[in-house]
Amino acid sequence: DGTELGPAFRSLITAYNDPTGPQAWPYVSVAYDHQGTLHIVWTEQRIADISEHTAICHWNSVRQTVRPVAAGYYDNPNVWEKSLNLSQVTLGIGDGSTLCKDGTEANLDYLYVVYMKLGGETPEEQADVSKAGFANGELYLSASADGGHSWSPPANLSKTKTPGCTSTRPDSVCASEAWATIARDVDALNIFYIADFEAGSFSESGWTMNPTFYLRLEGGTTNAEHVCPRFGPNMVTALTADPECEYHAAPEMTNEELLTVGNIGNIALTGEVTVLPADSWLNVTGAGPFEIEATDPDLEYPVIMDAAGLTEGLYSGLIRITHNDTSKPSPIDFPIDFFVVDDFHCPEATILRTSVFGDAGVLALQVGTDGRFGAPDPAGGLVRPLDSSSAIFDATLLVAHGVQDPDTVVYHRFYNSDDPGQHGFRSVAALYIDTLQYGEGGGFAKASAQMTTKDSAIAVVAEWYYPQGAAYGDFVAIKYTLWNRTSEPLTDVAVGVYADFNVLAGLSSRAIQDGVGNHGNYVQAQNLIYMYGYDTIGHVPADHLNSSQRYSAGITYLAGRDAYGEPFKLNDIAIRGGVGDNRVNNRTTGLYYGPTSGHLHEDLVGTPGVSIWEPTPHADSAKDAYLWLTLDQGRTLEPNGVNPEVYIVALVSDTLQHPAYSIAPKLAGGLTEVVDSVWAWASMGCPGGCTKHGDPQPDGVTNVLDVVQCVNVAFRGAPPVFDDDCPWQRTDVDCTGYTDVLDVVHFVNVAFRGGDPRDEFPCVCY
Repeated sequence: DGTELGPAFRSLITAYNDPTGPQAWPYVSVAYDHQGTLHIVWTEQRIADISEHTAICHWNSVRQTVRPVAAGYYDNPNVWEKSLNLSQVTLGIGDGSTLCKDGTEANLDYLYVVYMKLGGETPEEQADVSKAGFANGELYLSASADGGHSWSPPANLSKTKTPGCTSTRPDSVCASEAWATIARDVDALNIFYIADFEAGSFSESGWTMNPTFYLRLEGGTTNAEHVCPRFGPNMVTALTADPECEYHAAPEMTNEELLTVGNIGNIALTGEVTVLPADSWLNVTGAGPFEIEATDPDLEYPVIMDAAGLTEGLYSGLIRITHNDTSKPSPIDFPIDFFVVDDFHCPEATILRTSVFGDAGVLALQVGTDGRFGAPDPAGGLVRPLDSSSAIFDATLLVAHGVQDPDTVVYHRFYNSDDPGQHGFRSVAALYIDTLQYGEGGGFAKASAQMTTKDSAIAVVAEWYYPQGAAYGDFVAIKYTLWNRTSEPLTDVAVGVYADFNVLAGLSSRAIQDGVGNHGNYVQAQNLIYMYGYDTIGHVPADHLNSSQRYSAGITYLAGRDAYGEPFKLNDIAIRGGVGDNRVNNRTTGLYYGPTSGHLHEDLVGTPGVSIWEPTPHADSAKDAYLWLTLDQGRTLEPNGVNPEVYIVALVSDTLQHPAYSIAPKLAGGLTEVVDSVWAWASMGCPGGCTKHGDPQPDGVTNVLDVVQCVNVAFRGAPPVFDDDCPWQRTDVDCTGYTDVLDVVHFVNVAFRGGDPRDEFPCVCY
């Protein structure tokens, strides 16, 4: 009646206050029922700004408590970055014209919520994606006969599945229903929606003309399907987890989480919680059979992961829930990967840049502590900031050992395969960042990360160098150091780089679309593998070099001998291994390192050890090139950190076609000139280096603590200790590239006669 209006009557409904917890975003629908009760439904993102896990929540002005309508707490790799599993809610109110409950009750003030769902818990739902990998939307309905306290099991209103569809007609049409609106008064379900030909409301191939459809599901009769809510249990379950870190604990410590099982349905939910295998490290307090009546409170189970008595490494288990909710698969499993390590760090990432062009730099690249360089977001790839061209999207170091089918284990971080519990590296130190020389005209910016493989067997130090000299702004150098952390030899170790490349658009026309017409080639003299394509405006693409051809970027492996016959060195660390005849591919190991599309083929380019991966061409002849470069294979890593292996690559980009250099398109010479500058830069000893010292326990002197640290690194596989000014091993005092017994002897000699470690260890890093 207008009396309860204004600031005095304003009420906070959601009260979300945890920045790492849920948030209301971004959909809401509101209606009054016929008794004057206000009803509000909205989408709740489970972890703010991170997770696609979503619930739809309901509140009314009489009960004034929040109840879930539906929950989409499942991993959905096939959505674009801003999508939610459940979204686009719209609310209707029953008008009483339909008799439900066997004709004994009108649907007056029944609540009807229609929403879009992407993916789902079943393999069939997860497979309903376009050829480009985006999920098709489906319209769902949940209804309540008690003012929003309990809800029917969700009903699929559209039931369209078009897996593998393309959005470009006439080849195919994606069936992705979205943006529904239901009439507020429900005698029947009257719904308008968009029949979106772009899966997941994401623009894959430009604009599409999408019709608006009208859907009517009849009411007005006794027990009309959909208008009268279905009856059944409706299970909601969730397990707490850090959104960015896996479950972890130091030895002898514990990690505690909470498993929640609830019933938002209108019939009792029954089931059982079990732990598989029944290992002592994983315990669920109260596990066993359960029964939850409609409207009963949720059940909460403390989950304890206990590292007491466990050695360092990864432990895998499973929490299984069986149940009688027929709208969801049973059982529902929660895989548990529990990483035990003294020093665990959540993944970090940063974007650094090469030499200054204005304030933007020539090249920028995102790097992090999870083994990835580049990122699925184009802004984090190998980017030219001045024209926003991204030559590399996602890329990763790849390490395998036991390279023999079926015993191979592979570690990498790439696109949908980046779940830490599946393939990823683990961070054991904070990300080191040095930007002090930004804009200095010499030296370099740098980042470094310390990691282990998932099984904790191989330690990895990754170092990224961003030259600041004006003549060296066209590349980023990466050095990987690998060593065995175990007491036994590791055989058949393979090391490689895997990247998703895109050909840069020509600056004159910017006509090359992402992923279209990509090709690959190889320059043997410089160990350079690169991608190229064609301008598509004013030119007819040809198979030979011509003025329409654009070169994008590549990866070069810095291996070989210098002019004096000595092993090539960067930072005084000799490179071991080489391209040679070493190759890891699906023919030799049965492994596929590409995206999970299953449509990859191998195109060898005439030189052993180099492969280019491309998906099978689409109907529009588009190609998206995935580059796989083998650095080493068949390597044996000696135990206890002895004789680590070092691999160095450089990411090169044809930034010379930037207008500040030249507006003319560059042919292959553009990239080979950049590779030559890489060698020139490295041969000068990486200008702007620093002096390291032997004080791994930094107290200004070399003493017994430093000796102990050196012994740990040399003989127990401990990670190296870095200097704040010069992040390389403080324990490698003779600059051999690894810590061994000679370093221990040197430390002992100095520790027991005293002295300034900077005087005693004058070794130069670069």
